Amino acid sequence: MGEPLSGRLPRMTSLRLATDADAEEVGSIMAAGFLDDPVMQWVFAEADREVKLATMFGFLAREAQVPLGATYVTDGACCAWTPPDPPGWPDERSGRFLTDMGRVCANEDLERLGQFDELMREHHPTESHWYLGVIATRPDRQGQGLGTELLHASLARVDEQGLPAYLESSNPRNVSLYLRHGFVPIGDIQLDDGPTLTKMWRDPVGPLG
Repeated sequence: MGEPLSGRLPRMTSLRLATDADAEEVGSIMAAGFLDDPVMQWVFAEADREVKLATMFGFLAREAQVPLGATYVTDGACCAWTPPDPPGWPDERSGRFLTDMGRVCANEDLERLGQFDELMREHHPTESHWYLGVIATRPDRQGQGLGTELLHASLARVDEQGLPAYLESSNPRNVSLYLRHGFVPIGDIQLDDGPTLTKMWRDPVGPLG
C-alpha cells in the first residue's frame, strides 16, 4: 500500500506514499480534518457540511491528488503535494466534479467554492515549485505531532530536488507549524466577508539550493 518511509521515521511505521488503494482513506481524513477549518466553514453552509467535504475531498483525492504520486498518508493524517509542472485539469473532470458537488451543495455553496478557487489561482506563484495543497489530521489524532512528521518526510523529497515550496494556511493556528519547517509569510488572501489565508513560501534547501 505505497512506499514505506519508516526508515526515516521510526515512530510512524505506517507512513507511506499513497496509492489508489489509499484514495478513499485520504479523502476521509481530509474531510474530517477540515470540518472546523475557517475557510471551509466559509465555503460551505453548516447544513450537511460533512457530506459536502466528504464529496469534495473524496473526488480530489481519487482523481487528482493521489494519482500525482506525492500524497503521504499514515494512520489518521495525510498531506497532498502537487509537484512542479503537473498535468492539466481536463474540462471533462471539471464537469464531473461540478456534477458531484451539485448533488450535495446549494447554489450559494457552489458560488463561494468558485470564488475561493478563483482567488487561489489568482494568487498562485508562477515560479516552479512544490505546492502543499492539503495537510489534514483527524480530530482525534490532532496534537500528536503527525503534521510535523508528515512535513518532515515530504519536505525531504522537495529538498532532494532543491526547489522552493508554497502553501496557503487556511487556519491561523497552523502558521507556527509551517514556520518551524522553513516557510515564511509572503502575503494574505482575503475572502469576501470571510477569513484570511496566509500565503507561505519556503526557499530551496538541498542539493540545488
